[in-house]
Amino acid sequence: RSIVQDRTGRLWVAGDASLARCEAPGTPVMRCRQVSGEEGAPRFRHDESAFALHLARDGRLWMGSEAGLYVYDGTRWRREDGATVPN
Repeated sequence: RSIVQDRTGRLWVAGDASLARCEAPGTPVMRCRQVSGEEGAPRFRHDESAFALHLARDGRLWMGSEAGLYVYDGTRWRREDGATVPN
């Protein structure tokens, strides 16, 4: 649904019932893993999607999903209303 590259070179991939982070630490092979439910990111139900990613000028990553609007500060995901999402 949406792909964005952050300032560290990681790719973030939003899709059906998932959010993934992909990295290629000094190798030609990219490694991806699902981060839904980690670092405060929402756990998506099978019928929910993450459908929009946006990298802001300040480096924060915004995600729009059926579970709500979230922002990642490089350490932790938070709901847009400021509440930390429990795992």
